[in-house]
Amino acid sequence: MSRYLLFCVYKFNEKMAEEFIWERGDHLKASKIFIENKGIGIASEEQWKDAVEFLVKGIQRIDQLLIPIVEQYYH
Repeated sequence: MSRYLLFCVYKFNEKMAEEFIWERGDHLKASKIFIENKGIGIASEEQWKDAVEFLVKGIQRIDQLLIPIVEQYYH
């Protein structure tokens, strides 16, 4: 990961309410970002609504904070 992107990872994590987990996949020339909430899951149908809300909020935060960082890096 470039120094620019590494710096942006720290900035991104500072702005987030929850800490994202970053995994480098050097052999794939890729990285993976995810967030865990061990309190909810899809195993229990009773938690599906909470799991979907958690997923949607996470995607919205990535869209608001991470996408602009990546776009700036490549432009």
